[in-house]
Formats: sequence, C-alpha cells, structure tokens
Amino acid sequence: MEVSLHEPSSREGLNIQLYPVDATFEKIERWEAVNKVNKNIPFPEADINKQNWGKVNLELRNIEEKYGARITNYIQDASLTEGESVEELVSELE
Repeated sequence: MEVSLHEPSSREGLNIQLYPVDATFEKIERWEAVNKVNKNIPFPEADINKQNWGKVNLELRNIEEKYGARITNYIQDASLTEGESVEELVSELE
C-alpha cells in the first residue's frame, strides 16, 4: 500500500489515505485463487471494492489465526514449498 498524509489544519487532524499498488493487486489475485480452491477461506471482495483496507487486513489476520501462517504467507508473497501447488497447500488446511 502507498500512504498519503495530509494535514489540512491543526483542528481537523491528520488525514491518512491508503492506495493500492501493483503488489496489492497481486496479493488480491492470490487470495481470490485460494478462495476458489476452498470456499471456506473467506475472500473479502466487498471490502476490497470499497477499499476498506483495515477490514481486509483484519480478515487476513483471522485467516492466519484459523488456518496458519503458510496460507497467509502464500497470499502475501507467493511462498510455496518447491513443487507445491496452491491446490496442495489449500488441501492441507482441510
């Protein structure tokens, strides 16, 4: 994510906006692929479309708590064991 900070005045406080970058869309594509293999792993399409990145991040943390770090590591940085497919990774979660 790219961050933009703007302070219109000292009374209004700091305005923080997050903007997706190319890597963000790659993560979303991997997440969606995981969801297509296993519908039990939620994909927060509505929050992504609304660019509600706080809720998206919370959902990713919930997935890590429920299914473990291997799945979120894959979503975050495409990490798989050599020769492993997304289908194999997700099938281990069931």
